[in-house]
Amino acid sequence: MSMQGLREPAGHVARDAAARSGLLDESQGYGLVSKVLHWVGGLMALLLFGVGTAVWFTSGSDSSHLHHRLSALHIALGGLFALPLLVRVLWRLSSFWAGRHPLPVPSQTGMRRLAWTVQFGLLTMLTVLIVSGPLLRWWSGNPIELFGGWYIPNPLEDNKLLRVYTRAIHQRAWQIMAVLLVFHIGGALLHRRLSWQRMRWFDFRSRCQP
Repeated sequence: MSMQGLREPAGHVARDAAARSGLLDESQGYGLVSKVLHWVGGLMALLLFGVGTAVWFTSGSDSSHLHHRLSALHIALGGLFALPLLVRVLWRLSSFWAGRHPLPVPSQTGMRRLAWTVQFGLLTMLTVLIVSGPLLRWWSGNPIELFGGWYIPNPLEDNKLLRVYTRAIHQRAWQIMAVLLVFHIGGALLHRRLSWQRMRWFDFRSRCQP
């Protein structure tokens, strides 16, 4: 081993080993950690999003009992999923700032910027929802009730004005996230289609070569 290799920081060695093992992201694709966090966090976010949408649709007086039960479920899921979702956001941002963000299949600059904008917007709105959800509950003067009778205590005081503003922010972030999800799913389907077409084209060229 050379002297340069001996002087190489242990952190760089560990990071290179993790990249070679497929754990970290590379320019050719996402690593195992990002894939697991993406699907687990995505399912958590979709579950919260679906229950939150049901809460909004059942806000009428005719379905008050169902509305309160769905609200309690949404609050419990939010308190349970807040930390894992925050880990997913921080991991994605750390990979982005470290330059380990895979490039999308389309080479056009506009498509690349759109993909990054949608991803960054989703992470931003998810962060806003993670933060505003507990604040909305705490500024109502209540703790966050989890499953099985567990509680996250309320460190804040009841504040009606901040509760109104936080509710508006929470709802607007939910609406923006709905739009971004449509773009994200559409982009993922387009990405898969272009990847499949490119693989077929490369396979066709290899078969045509003598």
